[in-house]
Amino acid sequence: MSSPNASVPPPPPPSSSPHAAPHYDSDRALALHSVDLDLEMTSLNGHMGINSSSPSMSVGVGFQDGDLPRTSAAAVSHGSAAGRGGGGGGGGSSWRAFDAANNFALIASTAYESLDYDPTDGDMEREVKRRRSKASLKSMDVTRWAIAAAIGVAMGTVAFIVDFLIATLSAARFDTVLAQLDDNAVNSQKTPKLFFLPFLAILTTTAGLSLVAAVLVSYVEPLAAGSGIPELKTYLNGVNIKGLLSVKALVAKLGSLILVVSAGIVAGKEGPFVHAGGIVAGALTNWISRAFSRKLPFSHYLRNDTARRDFIAIGTAAGCAVAFGAPIGGMLFTVEEGVSFFSQRAILWRGFLATCSGVIVFHWLHMLYESPEKFLSSKMGVHRDFGLYSDDVVGISKQFWWYAWELPLFASIGAVGGLIGATFVRLNVMLTRWRRNVVPEGRKMWRVAEVVSVAMATVSICFVITYASPCRPLPSPLVRQILFDVAKSNASSVNVTLPTPPQRPEAMERRETEDRIFFGGGMYESGGVTAIDIKKAHFRPMFCPNDTYSVYGQIFFTPLSDSLKLLIHLGEMLPESRFEFDPGALVLYFLVNFVLMTWTYGIGAATGLFVPTLAVGAAYGQLVGLLVDAIVSSTNFASKVDLHSYAVVGAAAVLGGSTRMTISITVLVMETTGALQLLVPLMLTVLCAKAVGDSLTLGIYDTHIRLKGAPYLEEHDPMGHGYPEADQLTVSDVMAGSLCTLPPTPLLRDVTSLLGSCRHGAFAVVDAQGERASDDDTFDRDRGSGSLGPSSRPGRPARRTQSGNMQHRMCGSVLRSHLLHMIEKRIGVFDPEADDGTGRNMAGFPWPTTTSGLVEMLGQLDAPMTKLRDVNAALDAARLQPGELERLRIDLRPFLQPHPMLVAADAPLSRAYRLFRTMGLRHLYVTEKKPVIVGVLTRKDVMEAAGRKKWDELHDANAICSY
Repeated sequence: MSSPNASVPPPPPPSSSPHAAPHYDSDRALALHSVDLDLEMTSLNGHMGINSSSPSMSVGVGFQDGDLPRTSAAAVSHGSAAGRGGGGGGGGSSWRAFDAANNFALIASTAYESLDYDPTDGDMEREVKRRRSKASLKSMDVTRWAIAAAIGVAMGTVAFIVDFLIATLSAARFDTVLAQLDDNAVNSQKTPKLFFLPFLAILTTTAGLSLVAAVLVSYVEPLAAGSGIPELKTYLNGVNIKGLLSVKALVAKLGSLILVVSAGIVAGKEGPFVHAGGIVAGALTNWISRAFSRKLPFSHYLRNDTARRDFIAIGTAAGCAVAFGAPIGGMLFTVEEGVSFFSQRAILWRGFLATCSGVIVFHWLHMLYESPEKFLSSKMGVHRDFGLYSDDVVGISKQFWWYAWELPLFASIGAVGGLIGATFVRLNVMLTRWRRNVVPEGRKMWRVAEVVSVAMATVSICFVITYASPCRPLPSPLVRQILFDVAKSNASSVNVTLPTPPQRPEAMERRETEDRIFFGGGMYESGGVTAIDIKKAHFRPMFCPNDTYSVYGQIFFTPLSDSLKLLIHLGEMLPESRFEFDPGALVLYFLVNFVLMTWTYGIGAATGLFVPTLAVGAAYGQLVGLLVDAIVSSTNFASKVDLHSYAVVGAAAVLGGSTRMTISITVLVMETTGALQLLVPLMLTVLCAKAVGDSLTLGIYDTHIRLKGAPYLEEHDPMGHGYPEADQLTVSDVMAGSLCTLPPTPLLRDVTSLLGSCRHGAFAVVDAQGERASDDDTFDRDRGSGSLGPSSRPGRPARRTQSGNMQHRMCGSVLRSHLLHMIEKRIGVFDPEADDGTGRNMAGFPWPTTTSGLVEMLGQLDAPMTKLRDVNAALDAARLQPGELERLRIDLRPFLQPHPMLVAADAPLSRAYRLFRTMGLRHLYVTEKKPVIVGVLTRKDVMEAAGRKKWDELHDANAICSY
């Protein structure tokens, strides 16, 4: 029978609460009813109709990953309304949909375990910190900077390898088909043979690549699906997702990403690179802290939740930076969209180093691969990720102009971009609900079949459009350059020097240079590229005669990122003879890619969203530019509008309307396109896109977080906008009144019984109920022991407050993971009947005497829960002798958190929400309405100067007393 000191709440009577929870799936309801806290929270919040972002984990306890499977939440309810305006119809149906969304969010949130970013300041932890020297602190700081640089170097290397594999596979996939088409280009007639043979070839390769990509995700790690940004954003908010940062997830993510992009699916690499950066950062930090543990005596601090959060945030910044080739934009992306807890030194400065080193390494490796003999003489910084030309060749400062009267047009483009993004979010939500029913994670073969179907449909649509494309003659500047190159080649083969025209040689030379730049010659900076090569790259005939090019195939039958470059840059050098895309091709490109983008995002493969939205937006911007140009030309306006400025602005508008980012999008687009002159138009555009989009739906990433039911705590306006119910409720309205508690030195049997019967993530450590702790109930640091005091004896019956809740005098809080590790490694375990060496029975656990022993013990408590699944596994690892389970005790006092965060019972729920959101808490304990006050602190009292002065005074006083 358990000791009375271990308080385990009895199961609640069914439907006894006035706010009884509605009936859900029976299995999940049983799991939910096993913890009375979650029953109370679900019933109350379901009755009040609280927004689905309400802090369902914000009081009392957390849940272990193994408590409820992460995939079962999807089977509970598929009718939840994600984002604003999820309900439809009349007021009653809207309320029911709203209530269903809240109920789903509350149930699904129990499948997640929260992280704890509140630093522990227990006795043993403070002792270790007291023994740290200035040299060790300096060493740890240098190590953190070195890890940040190593994360950047690793991600730069990974990006180069991934880009190389994507380019190789894409070239192999396209070149075979294009070679067949080029061989038949002299024949202007389209025959069935000319269609089916290339079509079957590219369809087969696409199906094979997409099949392997889907298998990697469905059978290796399902969390590798999608971009990974919603999951990383959830993790950085303080929610642990099991398997998200595993090496297995990294292999599945990158492998699937390479194959998906190579297969021609409408997806980008940038989003998955953010996830990959987080995994690389977590794995690298963990390896360094363990591999150099002897040289870094305090390396266990690199493995706690706070340190891992900061380094993973740095990894996401590095991943975004190397994917875009934009170090500043990558850092701003993490600050704006990724992290919920911002530290200037830990994240911004070190992240800045990581993004810088990552992009440098990526460019170095690229230059070494392209021309190793010219590595030292090659110009750096002249290539853009979405650039078609080299900056120094095209004179980038002369491009992307705009007029004052165009600002209202750019604002309108942003507003429509917000509408396009909101439409995309709504349609994708509908598809996600359908997938939740038809192809959930459990149906692996169905998910694989969906990925292959999407890939085959994509390539089929693009191929048919290319086959039906109209033909257009080659532009005259390109024809002139081809004739000149052919004549020059023939003359050199027979040793004949071409005569130089006597008239205007400078003009002829300038036109030759402009023709090359106009059609992409600048991208081949290494030299040796002829106009014929340019024609093959951007003006292929495909199913057209040899002296023409395919109007639709130019942007449809090419990798998505390459078509984006063409839409933004092709012909931008010569406004007087600029290249204009066919409006029909742009309309078709916009519609087809919008539909495919909506269908693709959420399939069981690694898919990014940045490049598809940018491509859709660039086509939209080009269309608006053509319309404006036609209107302006009809008014005999002297100057020409820049179509490429409209393409860049349209790309930013659709991306901003889908993701709702502002600053990072502006900088990313400028860095990747070189459109520095469009700073003001881009800022105005993304602000309008966000404003319109936010009025209709949430962003795509926040929407998918809600669809997963993760207990993500958003940043709300202090005035209550977004969550006004939190100001009306009090903490006592939603708190758990019955707690699972432990005394400071419980029996090992009681601890194992509590761990087996209660799934809470942490437990309050309390003195004897209703008694005040005596002076002798303290822990002697010097002796490493202490008296059990009244906490070892059953106390008087506990007093109750007016609300019926028990009062406990709190000693601190201990995590469930720490208890399992203490049992497994017998940390803190002592025999109260054994002799302590002085003729008395042991009163507590003896501390290690050396600093290395203390550090090693603390490191064991923070070890990952890889094999330790439950209390039975911990008991098996402890190898207890017969009778020890009933006789041994665990001394929790050196290891607990003695000063957990507290909140008064009558405080508004909004205060508790802010504490969780800003402090990164896992638990928040509730005190009585009128707690005892012993003093007051001001900002001046906690300044460094005040603290050091007091420290010196105490040191001087102790020195005098000892003297």
